[in-house]
Amino acid sequence: MRPRTLPLLVCSALLALLAAAPWRAASAQSSPPVPQVTVSVDKTRVTVGDPINLTVTVRHAPNVTIGTTSIDDQLGKLEPLGSQPADERSVGGDLELRLRYTVAIFETGTIPVPQFAISYTLPDGTQGLATPSTPLSITVESIIPAGENPTDIKGLKPQFTMSVPTSVNWELAAGIAGIVLALVLSGGLAAFVLLRRGRGAPQEHPTPALAARAELDRILALDLPAKGELAEHYRLLAGCIRRFLTERYGFAAVALTTAELEQQMEARGVDRWPARLVCGLLNECDAVVYARYVPAPARAEADNAMAYEIVETMDGAGPRVAVPAG
Repeated sequence: MRPRTLPLLVCSALLALLAAAPWRAASAQSSPPVPQVTVSVDKTRVTVGDPINLTVTVRHAPNVTIGTTSIDDQLGKLEPLGSQPADERSVGGDLELRLRYTVAIFETGTIPVPQFAISYTLPDGTQGLATPSTPLSITVESIIPAGENPTDIKGLKPQFTMSVPTSVNWELAAGIAGIVLALVLSGGLAAFVLLRRGRGAPQEHPTPALAARAELDRILALDLPAKGELAEHYRLLAGCIRRFLTERYGFAAVALTTAELEQQMEARGVDRWPARLVCGLLNECDAVVYARYVPAPARAEADNAMAYEIVETMDGAGPRVAVPAG
């Protein structure tokens, strides 16, 4: 009886081990790996305000719950211009969540892309944050060419000089002068008559862009930030852009809030990008004037450049405003 009992005990032990093996394998697989986060951009060298396509990809096991489906509050110095709905697809047995944004940066230098933290929950209830393993940065250059300053006013070209010969026929010179004077007077009279006849007819208003550029040149030439008058500098910037929009598109931009102004520009067919530039600059001006926000010198330089870019971008875009003469 004893020789037969031993094999039975061995078989029972083997059966118990085999029964426990699947349970151990299942328990080993019950804790999937932490989700993997990668960040990519379509360009790493841009100028101030250039649109950048940003994609955050989260790869995770199907039984892992991702709690973060947006990164709006983690963009930092990346100003959002737009976003697409989050989408998820199956890749090699895992799931891949994609968050896609269009952003811009409004200051110069090497700007690090934020280490976006993506929250997750494992099947056993363990919670955590997954972040990208590879840091990423974007180099932002000024739209003003190196060595140039938008406040510089170039001098006049050297005037043409002509030497007077020693022997001059003064009677001939006097006659020529009389003829020139008569032509000038007759031309002025003709122009006056034409203006009188055409009075009341609509004519194209001189381009608002010229006036806006001249006003921006004047504001920057005052060098108010260096004199400790930063709020006044930004107040003048905002006023210049609002007057430019008023003259350019024919609505009272000077009397609207920034939010109302954005709605008006959208209703009048202004492209989204220049409208975004306008609202970004005016929000910055409001923060400095009313909230006493003090931007960094590089940011202030970028704001000045953005004002010029707004005028350049909107000059010639859309219908001009015709006003009656006089």
